[in-house]
This record gives sequence, structure tokens and C-alpha cells, in this order.
Amino acid sequence: MFDTLLSIIAPHHCYKCGKTGGILCLDCKKYITSRKYDMCVLCGDLLENGNLCKKHKLPCDMIWCFSRRTGVVAKIIDDYKFNRVQAAAGLLSEFLDEALPELPPDTVIVPIPTISKNIRRRGFDHIRKIAIKLSRRRKIECCSLLRRRNNVTQHFTKSSARENVKQRSFLKLRVKLIKISDISLLMIYLQLAQLCWRRRNV
Repeated sequence: MFDTLLSIIAPHHCYKCGKTGGILCLDCKKYITSRKYDMCVLCGDLLENGNLCKKHKLPCDMIWCFSRRTGVVAKIIDDYKFNRVQAAAGLLSEFLDEALPELPPDTVIVPIPTISKNIRRRGFDHIRKIAIKLSRRRKIECCSLLRRRNNVTQHFTKSSARENVKQRSFLKLRVKLIKISDISLLMIYLQLAQLCWRRRNV
């Protein structure tokens, strides 16, 4: 409700065409969602459904991605994360809703936790905000099942990411999960979160 009221008092300009209204006007939103991201995120092979080839062995069944992080999409995500454009959370949850297939009713959406320093700086947990909005759209549960064990910021090398996540996260229970993250090292985080989950065996 607050975002809706704010959009009336101080409307955004479309990031693509500049039209006054929302972060993306209806036409530009349709254009982005029509450009289906139809390739494997690991090898780039073209796919009909989802974004993970069967030839890759990962602890998750499937990965879904709505777009490359380039151009207008990258600008929206960056402004959401670093310039507090919180209205982008609703738009990004819409994009994820478009990318995801029908989900079982007992699915649980799990946001990858953000470090407390970044939450304090932004004033909100950017991934959790998207996850909550998506869960409301899909009418399924959203739970913060992952907890951080330290406040180390994500690094951009695989080895350091592995070490950070080993010290950082664990899962509290076993459910069907949809994990949400915006980081390029998502594969490492999924693998290590799954490892922590299996070790706890709860």
C-alpha cells in the first residue's frame, strides 16, 4: 500500500522509454517478459523449459531465470540494491512469477540471507522483500530457513565464496524449496546450502 501511495505522490519514470508512471510502463514490461531467457545458466545451451541442463549434476532439480543482468534489467536491480528504489521489488517479483512454472502447494520460498550490514545500509533485506511479494502472488509460504553465521560480504571468486558459505548458512528443516538470490555465484550457494541441510538431517 505504501509503495502504491508513493507512486501517486512521486511517480517513477519508465527505465526503458521514460514514460511517467511505474518503473516500467506496461509496454516495456511486456517487451522484457516476451524475451524469454531460454538457455542453461551454466553452459548456454538452448532449452525449452527452465534454465538448467540435465547434464549438470546439482543439488537442485531446476533453476529459473527471467533475464540476463544487462541493460534496463541491470539498472533496475542496481537501483533497487544500492539506491533504495524499493518499488522495484514488486516488479522483480512479477518477473520471477512469469518465469516460474506451476508450483506444488507445499512449496516454500527461501530467500538467501543478506548480511546485516547491508540490511542496515539499505533499510531493508532486498531479497527477502522480493521473496515475500512472490509468495503472496503464488499464495505459498515464504520462510527464512537459512541463517548466517558471519557477516562476510560475498566475494567474486568461487573458492572464497565456498569458504564464506561454509561458515555462513544452515537450513532448519526439510521441505520442497525455491531459493531466491540475485548473485552470480548462485550455484556455489545452492550447493553449500544443500550440504549444510544434509549434514543437519532434520
